[in-house]
Amino acid sequence: MTRYLVTFGTEMNQRYQGQQFFDLVDKALMTQFALTKSALN
Repeated sequence: MTRYLVTFGTEMNQRYQGQQFFDLVDKALMTQFALTKSALN
């Protein structure tokens, strides 16, 4: 899973440079965190 995220992140980084990329990753991580958290409750 981590390897997939790193590969995905590298690929997306080549498409989206700069802050836009980090915003995208931040949203994705926060969404994943929220889903995981709600699944545990």
